[in-house]
Amino acid sequence: MTSVRIAVLLAALTLVAVPARAQSNGTYTTGMGYTIEVTFEGDSLEVYEPANGKRSVYTRQGDGTYLFTNPVNGISYTMEIGDDDTLIANKPGAPRENGTELRRVGSADAAEPVDEDEAERMLGVAQQYLARVQSDPDNAQAWSFCGFAALARAQGGGDSQVMQSARSLRQIAVSSANLCSDAIPDSIWDAAN
Repeated sequence: MTSVRIAVLLAALTLVAVPARAQSNGTYTTGMGYTIEVTFEGDSLEVYEPANGKRSVYTRQGDGTYLFTNPVNGISYTMEIGDDDTLIANKPGAPRENGTELRRVGSADAAEPVDEDEAERMLGVAQQYLARVQSDPDNAQAWSFCGFAALARAQGGGDSQVMQSARSLRQIAVSSANLCSDAIPDSIWDAAN
């Protein structure tokens, strides 16, 4: 009987205090155009949606998921950590397979310049690509995407703008090679499918 009580107690403790999984700040995307910036801090997860400027703070629950209730319409949403590089957006109580998977494509500040010198360097890279727009009009669109990515990095725009440039460039590129690795890091290029 004592072993049954211990088993029940351990099961209850497991349900109440599920340990937190690895939490990776950064840019997450569905791969279909929806991108968010995620920051973990303590028992909260902040989601920033660059497309509309909206910020939502999710609170960690006992089962390890994070919960947010929209104050405007009262609808609740969850975020679950799939692994180090995956979040699953869902609704409370819905089966996990109904959720939307978001994959991490970079750290929250990976595309931001480290310091003023880096910002200046990226601005120079942007100007070089924008000069190519004039000198190589047949490829002006491609060079514009490269220039935009470098400019976003120079201004500390984060990975989401660089990812947007990479995706746009991939759609028109005749090769799978990264044409502007000085503006678009290879890790973002590879994730931009």
